[in-house]
Amino acid sequence: MVQQTVRRRWLILGFVVLIILLLLLLKAYFPDLTAWINPKASKTEVMDLVRSHGLDAAVILVALTIVCCMIPGIPTSVIGIFVGLCYGPLFGGMINVLGNASGNFLAISLLNKVPLIHKNKQQNHWIKHLSTLKHPQTGLTISYMIPFIPSILVSYTIQQLRMTKKQQGSIVFLGALPASILYACGGDALFKGNIKLGVILLAIVILFSVFIFYIKKDHQKRVV
Repeated sequence: MVQQTVRRRWLILGFVVLIILLLLLLKAYFPDLTAWINPKASKTEVMDLVRSHGLDAAVILVALTIVCCMIPGIPTSVIGIFVGLCYGPLFGGMINVLGNASGNFLAISLLNKVPLIHKNKQQNHWIKHLSTLKHPQTGLTISYMIPFIPSILVSYTIQQLRMTKKQQGSIVFLGALPASILYACGGDALFKGNIKLGVILLAIVILFSVFIFYIKKDHQKRVV
């Protein structure tokens, strides 16, 4: 009962911070939104405005990504694509990596003190798979790259396996790198409106399908 109360309070706090960050983001991008719905504004003007944001908006987006990593059920993929749309593949990728890696690392640390995962979710099939991998460090790194495996479940598994800080840092950084860059490239392609977007999204689907196959095969080997 005490754990449930603590969990509820932390989740409420997380959602409050999330709403505050979303309002700050809306304030920062309100001129862009106004220009976008203004029929008199040219496409070039809107595109220049979207790409004109600097460090302040980047800090908000990093903080938003970090908070989403620590709230169960909140995906970061949409934020990652939005970051790529606003900052391009290079700086957008860096922002995404910083946000996802920091958020997942903080989530692991927080899970040592706060029961963010409901006890019913602790028997989740993904947690069972990830906890019995033959090569846990590789499998957990890959799991962070897969959008439909909640990152909080991966962080919970890492915390349960009692990995060292060095191992945790390696897993969250390498795990954040590919997807963060792909999301940024996808957002940039969406911004430019070219065919690259379709190719990138197709590559993501194929890549993640291969990763899921690897995780399941590795789990089967461990069980056998």
